[in-house]
Amino acid sequence: MASSAKERMLGHLKEQRFQPARDQLTPQDVQDLKIVFDAFDVTNNGRIDTRDLTRALRALGFKVTKKDIIEMMTDYGLDDKSKIEFDDFLRFVIDRQGESRDIKEELAQGFKMFDVDDTGKITTQTLRKICQEIGESFTDQELRDMINEADQDGDNAVDVDEFTSIMLKTNLFNMPDLADQLNPSLMK
Repeated sequence: MASSAKERMLGHLKEQRFQPARDQLTPQDVQDLKIVFDAFDVTNNGRIDTRDLTRALRALGFKVTKKDIIEMMTDYGLDDKSKIEFDDFLRFVIDRQGESRDIKEELAQGFKMFDVDDTGKITTQTLRKICQEIGESFTDQELRDMINEADQDGDNAVDVDEFTSIMLKTNLFNMPDLADQLNPSLMK
């Protein structure tokens, strides 16, 4: 069998193997998780190492240790030196979703990703920095409107409680948010 035909056949078999994983997610979930995966794929080769897998899962709010990652890798017949492709990443995320989640802790972590200046507040200026980092463009008025929507105490900033409130009210905590697209080196 020619090399390219063999590669296509292996790719098709692998795609079939992971189809059930994709079926458990909405197309938007898959797209959002691809953004997260790509943010940690610093070499842009479609693969991440175990260190980046750990960081990506933590960015998604999962509490994982190096031991957890090694166990997951073993369960999938991979060793800890293996590189993880996107479909493997999807399977890991789906498997971890079955475990209990601490939504409040996830939201607190999400807030910390937006609080790039570590002031305990998200301001129009910090929101602008984040938008620039991920390549989104908003007018000053749009940024002010976003802050005003969540600001409950009138200080023109969003604290962790206000952030939690707006995220729960809008149900945005169920999907990866803009913070997941940030450069991993900026994450705390």
